[in-house]
Amino acid sequence: MAAVRAIFEMQQDESNEKEEEEEWTVISVLSSDSLISTMTESLQDAQQEFGRQLVVRHEVWSLKDKSGSPFVSDRLEEILQIISASMDLEDDKKTDGIVSTHRPRRNCLVHCARGVSRSAAVCAAWLISCRDFSLVEALTQIRTARDVNPNLGFIAGLRAIEKCGGDIQKAQERLTRKHNNNNPTQAQQQHDQAEEEGKGADDANNNITNPQTKTRPDVDLATTSSQRQPKSSQRRSFVSSLFASLKKK
Repeated sequence: MAAVRAIFEMQQDESNEKEEEEEWTVISVLSSDSLISTMTESLQDAQQEFGRQLVVRHEVWSLKDKSGSPFVSDRLEEILQIISASMDLEDDKKTDGIVSTHRPRRNCLVHCARGVSRSAAVCAAWLISCRDFSLVEALTQIRTARDVNPNLGFIAGLRAIEKCGGDIQKAQERLTRKHNNNNPTQAQQQHDQAEEEGKGADDANNNITNPQTKTRPDVDLATTSSQRQPKSSQRRSFVSSLFASLKKK
């Protein structure tokens, strides 16, 4: 609650100096029900405290910070459209050649639990898809404001978006093809298994007709061991993490 209030207090001070009204769209990229509930209640409390409708839209995307999470998706495309519609952009300032000066200044806050991976990946995807940034340019731009590090799965998704010219649907198709190439379908697996069984039957027949030509199949004794992933470090508190994102601004 304190962090959310601090955000609006800071922006309200700026808007008062410029005699502007503010309105916010907040996008919460979280997976914990408790954090989602905390953020929703904090926004409601902040609005009651300031006595006006600051947040015009609160959008929640339930997404885990894991490499295998479905980042490049229809939901991502929806979120990017919401971001574009929620901000005052240079090409949105004029309507039919007339500059609009009476509407509130629009802002968009994208956040996750720590502000390091998920929210950074969403902002990078917006820069790549909607502002023609390269992946490197997008991350460099974001890192001028905050130290971020999207996980490897999100980076792979961002690279696919970049290679597809910012088209989310094409990026999805590209990643699906890559996944299918790396993971044979069930039909292909059954076909390969049938071939192996056929070869085994041929070898058995040869051994029966020519007992002296019996061959002993090679046995691979090599084993692999998986390393247990280290436990993730204890997460910083949600409010402290969100408040830390403001210190560099």
